Amino acid sequence: MQAVNDEAIQVENLKIRATLARAVRDTLVQNHLTQIEAAERLGISQPRVSALLKGKAREFRVDALVNMALKLVSARTGSTKRIFCHP
Repeated sequence: MQAVNDEAIQVENLKIRATLARAVRDTLVQNHLTQIEAAERLGISQPRVSALLKGKAREFRVDALVNMALKLVSARTGSTKRIFCHP
């Protein structure tokens, strides 16, 4: 029974990561940032930006993706009040 619950948690975790990664990726693309510009803005390396743009959500922790989203929103609006992620 515990294995079923653990598997369900892992599935939901991956859905959350994929949704966050997609939101960050979409924002980068919409703002026409190069991978180097995105890396500087997000505080990560260019290869990590490349992985993000390729949809490799499994390579990122949820908190790291949340931090990236907050950096993008804050840079654009000066506020972190609202972040929308739609599955």
